[in-house]
Amino acid sequence: NGGSVTENSAEFAREDGFKFDQVMNSPNPFNPNQESTYLEAQLTKETEIVASIYSLSGELIWKQTQTGTPGYWSIPWNGRNMFGEVVPNGAYIAVLVAKSGAERRTAKLKVGVLR
Repeated sequence: NGGSVTENSAEFAREDGFKFDQVMNSPNPFNPNQESTYLEAQLTKETEIVASIYSLSGELIWKQTQTGTPGYWSIPWNGRNMFGEVVPNGAYIAVLVAKSGAERRTAKLKVGVLR
């Protein structure tokens, strides 16, 4: 029990693949007159992330591209469209596309706006 390694010790394989995990947004729902919601994820590689917000009818409301480094990544959305107008109450879809080299991952989130 002194922390020694024996022939029967567990082996841990290192995974070199690209992961885009624990994708979420918080707070949800949020009031854009008082706060922003944060789109968040865990990254295992340097990653280009395109964050887009769509209405339920498929209209692009907001879009931003960022580079994320390994670890925790976060981007705020203030509940405004690309013209700076506060969006109406309702449900929206956040689509996050993460690209690292030839690898690509996509995540979708429901975002609630409630003023």
